[in-house]
Amino acid sequence: MAKGRKHQFIAIKVIEDLEEIASASLQRISTEPTDRREAYVLAVNSWSTFSMLMSSFQLRWRYKIGDAAKTLQDACDISNNTARFWRRFAKMSYTNIPTDRPYTPDGIRWTELPESQGAVRFQFATAALLEILTLKGPTEELMNCVPTPNDWKLLPDRYASSYVDSGLVIYLITGKRPKGWDEIIGSRYRDLDGGDTAIRTYNLYDRIIHDRKKLTADGLQRLVEEGDKLFLERANASEGVFTAWEGKDQCNVQCLDFRLAAILKHCFRDDPNIYASIKSVHKYSR
Repeated sequence: MAKGRKHQFIAIKVIEDLEEIASASLQRISTEPTDRREAYVLAVNSWSTFSMLMSSFQLRWRYKIGDAAKTLQDACDISNNTARFWRRFAKMSYTNIPTDRPYTPDGIRWTELPESQGAVRFQFATAALLEILTLKGPTEELMNCVPTPNDWKLLPDRYASSYVDSGLVIYLITGKRPKGWDEIIGSRYRDLDGGDTAIRTYNLYDRIIHDRKKLTADGLQRLVEEGDKLFLERANASEGVFTAWEGKDQCNVQCLDFRLAAILKHCFRDDPNIYASIKSVHKYSR
């Protein structure tokens, strides 16, 4: 069997398994929470289901299997539903954080929950990047749940990934580089083996967004090709730099750089000619 066909065959099987589990999970997360504890647990389960659909979407997109756009929309529906109930129950502000326990509006730790669940939450900023791919969002409801980049120092470094993505979302929507974004990225990746790949990747994103109005088709293509090479480097990064659905290990041939895809889709949505000229496996054309 040819290598490409083998990868596609494996992808079909993985999609079937992911969507079977996600379908069963959708029944569990369709309930309406009645208090903060239920909202927290529901958000944890919603993130798990979102992640499965995210992986399925990337496989469909990369190997042109079935309706990738529908899977993407299903994932976006979960994130918007989670944002809707999260705003109702996560009302603590940074002004009343207990001094001995982080207690944040995006639910990083809830004092009344078991310690084993205390640091899990829905990554609204990452979900907002996915919604940008649809050119319909992110919705106001979802953006209301995206963490503020300036608040990242209140949290342990292991949570900085959410603030890297929140900075990227705000950069795309406002066109203005978030204050201290270099420091956020450095804190997240500087001390990790392979973290340099992530830092160079975000520097590339920065160049595309910053120069979007003056880039020629040739200039943009050179940057995109640089992004393609950086994505291949992710396969060999150490644990903690990239997740499986960001291109770690063998998943590098199954996943795509959805952040680069969202940047290209958003920055060049009003210039169909330059967007059409982009040649990259990471371009989303739906």
